[in-house]
Amino acid sequence: MKILVVEDETDIRTLILFHLKNGGFETDSAEDGDEALEKLRSSRFDLVILDIMLPGTNGIDILKYIRYESRNKKLPVIITSALTEDVDIITALELGADDYMTKPFSPKVLLAKIKSVLRRIDTTESGNMTASSPSGLELDQKTRTCTLLGARVDLKVTEFEILFTLLSSPEKVFTRKELIENVRGQDYAVTDRSIDVQITSIRKKLVHLGQNIQTVWGVGYKWTEL
Repeated sequence: MKILVVEDETDIRTLILFHLKNGGFETDSAEDGDEALEKLRSSRFDLVILDIMLPGTNGIDILKYIRYESRNKKLPVIITSALTEDVDIITALELGADDYMTKPFSPKVLLAKIKSVLRRIDTTESGNMTASSPSGLELDQKTRTCTLLGARVDLKVTEFEILFTLLSSPEKVFTRKELIENVRGQDYAVTDRSIDVQITSIRKKLVHLGQNIQTVWGVGYKWTEL
């Protein structure tokens, strides 16, 4: 497993690389956003640890490149940043970050999150790959496509995973915490508010089927056939 560490602070970058190598991972690093883009274009990686505040191209734009332009749009990305506002976390999640850690953080916790993300991806790839509803909504985990009555619905990565979770178990009520855990793994650094924001976005994109995602007040959400 090869991991790219994108971090402009030398001490933090050195510390992360040290613990990754001790954890058995092959590593490479970039000191700024432009160098990171060059390496992403020329090399293959299994995971990226990405700081948001970088010289040159910032981390959010690098994440956009990975999700929309790179040859591996499913490449796992763990964001590391000193930014702690909900809006920053939500932005990263909506663009498809797989996890988010605020600085300062424990290298041991970072290693645990890396293993959790990689394990979760293996589980997803070996598990049920499709979900559908009688009303004509279909999701394919392998191709990351969502169609409604044959028409393509463009979902962001996290939106797709939330909808896939709900649609795979119709009538089951998922708490916000369960959605976070199912989509990103336990102890994910995100608030309930981000789930609400993404549910609202999914409902709008599903148009008339948006009402099938029902709010169970005081608990969470479920998919139901109306």
